[in-house]
Amino acid sequence: MVEIKSDAAMDAMREAGRVVARSLAAAKEAARIGVSLRELDDAARTVLAEAGADSPFLGYRPSFASLPRGGLHLRQRRRGARRPDRLPAARR
Repeated sequence: MVEIKSDAAMDAMREAGRVVARSLAAAKEAARIGVSLRELDDAARTVLAEAGADSPFLGYRPSFASLPRGGLHLRQRRRGARRPDRLPAARR
């Protein structure tokens, strides 16, 4: 069944999309070599908070993953990465 959205619902979705776009832009702007994932997360969360919004994904723990990011840190450490929470340096 297709649900027809009201003008008010469309306006709310449009504004939510703008807030998400601003939070992604803030994270992208903050992304530099050596910046932690937490710092990127904080940049995005600040924009959300300023807009009076929050993320439905905060605290989300999928049933199929025992650790956040599914053990990504363990795999990176085995490969010799020193700081798995940091962006890697660009390869030349």
